[in-house]
Amino acid sequence: MVFAGEDGQLNVLDAYCRHMGGDLSQGAGAAAWTTMVQDKMLFAWNDPEGSPPPADVVIPRIEDATRAGWTWYETHVDTNCREVVDNVVDMAHFFSVRFAFPTYFKNIFEGHVAACYGRPS
Repeated sequence: MVFAGEDGQLNVLDAYCRHMGGDLSQGAGAAAWTTMVQDKMLFAWNDPEGSPPPADVVIPRIEDATRAGWTWYETHVDTNCREVVDNVVDMAHFFSVRFAFPTYFKNIFEGHVAACYGRPS
């Protein structure tokens, strides 16, 4: 749940109760996330244990955030976000679960950023 406070600051809260799964979007209490607006984008730090972001986690700045030519592209993935993380590190399941046969699979981890490169057969 994202909203702007009276001071104009963007805030991000959980919209559900982690304990019972109840909807908190109608005014009940919820934990707040650490946020930052940079280059006209909202970044939210979500740590399951509530820890703040490490000091060495820096979001690269876009020098000319007003440049033209950007294209909005959106893909809706109807799944739990945990599966996205699992897929980055588990090539073996592509064969047995997804019945896919990638011919190339490579993960690159640079700090807190993971990139997965694959090529279907």
